[in-house]
Amino acid sequence: VTPLTKWAETVAQPQESGGNTESSDKLREAFIQSAAVETFFLWHKFKKEKEREEKEKKEANGELPGFSSSVDGGEQNPQTLLQNGTIPPDFLRLMFYTLGDYRDICVGKTPDGIDTVSGKDTMENIKKAIESVFKPSSGTPSLSVEKTTRESWWEKNGEHIWKGMICALTYKENGADGTNKIEKDSDVYKKIFGENNTDPDKKLTVTTVDNKGTFESKYKYEKVQLGEEEASGPNAPASPTSPQANGTRLAEFVTRPAYF
Repeated sequence: VTPLTKWAETVAQPQESGGNTESSDKLREAFIQSAAVETFFLWHKFKKEKEREEKEKKEANGELPGFSSSVDGGEQNPQTLLQNGTIPPDFLRLMFYTLGDYRDICVGKTPDGIDTVSGKDTMENIKKAIESVFKPSSGTPSLSVEKTTRESWWEKNGEHIWKGMICALTYKENGADGTNKIEKDSDVYKKIFGENNTDPDKKLTVTTVDNKGTFESKYKYEKVQLGEEEASGPNAPASPTSPQANGTRLAEFVTRPAYF
């Protein structure tokens, strides 16, 4: 949550009019950036773990690392799937829970285990900064009023935070020149977000169903969901307090009481 941490450090005392547009916009940007950064590094870690699992599997089967026993290389790896516009089900589930954590922070809850990562003082600063955005000039609101304001804010901005997470998957590290420069992967971006066809006179931009990309068809906030195959995957949560996500849309999933 580094961008959120930086934002919290810049927030002054409560404004005369809490929840003003400028403060709300800055809060949204901090949430978008934090969720995107976390998704980017989670994706990198996810791929490394899958590579390790594949290597261990091959070694257990007596295969040489780097060689496949099948012509097509067996199951597609995470990056290959993404290059075709598909987010691996296991990682999509991880993204659901990550967004749930950010909603948790927004509405005034502390996600389990986050204190050990960010530190209690850091989370307390973020909590106070968010409170200052939603606190009206007339004084401290009742808990029910503040909760409604926070939840209303999330309902309005949750989809933008989610899209930022999807956008993060369209970036990659380019270390060819000895640096860890992060750049846009245009091929992945087009597969996920599509591209527009422009007429020769450049007077009209026409977007067809064929070039909208998988975001429009599968991964938009109000559409994306986990099916039974994802819910039964190896990374499915085993905790009895975790919600079943079979066929559950993201917008519903992050608000389930069982999640928190």
